Amino acid sequence: PDGAPLRRLLAALAPRLGACEEGLKGQEIGNSLYGLQQCADSPELRSVLAALAPKVQASTSGLSGQEIGNALYGLQRCGGAPAAGSEALRAILAALAEKVTSCAEPLSAQNV
Repeated sequence: PDGAPLRRLLAALAPRLGACEEGLKGQEIGNSLYGLQQCADSPELRSVLAALAPKVQASTSGLSGQEIGNALYGLQRCGGAPAAGSEALRAILAALAEKVTSCAEPLSAQNV
């Protein structure tokens, strides 16, 4: 899914995400990234990723295997090749890597 309506929605979400002072829980992290699946690369997508990265990193909530799987599934085709080199995507992946490392439960094949 892409196009002008989606880019307008992402543009509206990015500053609100950045201004949100409430911490994200594991399910919220997984769901927010899952919802970005197949979004084409755009400045708006990168803005949302940039707003989410510090929220993911600052979250004190651990992620379950399901939540990690949802996040990774959402990012697998998010942005395409140009976004793959973006600072925003690298920041999200770094924050998720910390969460995967601290995940207490074993990850199943279905999770990843």
